[in-house]
Amino acid sequence: MAIYESKLSRWPVPFESLYVQTHYGSTHVVISGDPSNPALILLPGLAVTSMMWLPNIRALSNQFRCFALDVIGDHGKSRLSEQKVYPRSGKDYSLWLKQVYDGLGLSESYLVGASNGGYAAINHALYAPEQVSKLILMAPSGIELSLKRVLPKIFYYLAFPTVENRKNLSNWFLGNDQNVREAFDQQMILGMQIMPKVPIPLLISSKQLGMIQMPVMVILGEKDPTLSAKEAVERIQTNISQVKTVVIPDVGHVINYEAEKIVENLILDFL
Repeated sequence: MAIYESKLSRWPVPFESLYVQTHYGSTHVVISGDPSNPALILLPGLAVTSMMWLPNIRALSNQFRCFALDVIGDHGKSRLSEQKVYPRSGKDYSLWLKQVYDGLGLSESYLVGASNGGYAAINHALYAPEQVSKLILMAPSGIELSLKRVLPKIFYYLAFPTVENRKNLSNWFLGNDQNVREAFDQQMILGMQIMPKVPIPLLISSKQLGMIQMPVMVILGEKDPTLSAKEAVERIQTNISQVKTVVIPDVGHVINYEAEKIVENLILDFL
């Protein structure tokens, strides 16, 4: 938690920190921006917590009331009420998010999800579309069959949890960008020592993708090791009616750190 608090102390705009009670436990939320601005929910990737939005929160808070969540069951300051009771499916994630919205007094918002947070966001768009005005997905899990790339790496680490293998897995996820390594390397390695309690991000079916009716933007990194950007774009454009896809060249999985300004401009222009 020392890493988290250190990053929170560098949050570049005024904020308040609060907890929302849900069926699964207490969800920690960092809130920034003018209360009169439109609401924007931010869901981070696995193990990196709400602090992943540090590079972008100043720009986003200028135009939106931002709610950066620590995903329940994952690392961060959110806490499960019972260790055996946590979201086990995409539908469970939507149930959790509905209760977070209620606790924050929100009927709807713009919704941004990265990686595993993207999986939660997709499912909320499916199960509670009335709460999602527009949807932005950054390297989301569940869009392309990324499990065939990711699970072998994770299973190998679980079978042989050495310090070297832990480091190799972290490097594979984070890529070669020095800013990303400095921001998340230690956090990822610590996170792998205590596995998060989150659902396996199963492939979203073509039928389900076709049910998404609100405007969607999907941002992918050309060099993301967890998915094929080309295959993902083809599947997204085939199945989602109102969608914009952007593939950023020479960028890996942690898009908002590797292409900070590009991502900010894309989000602001789309919303």
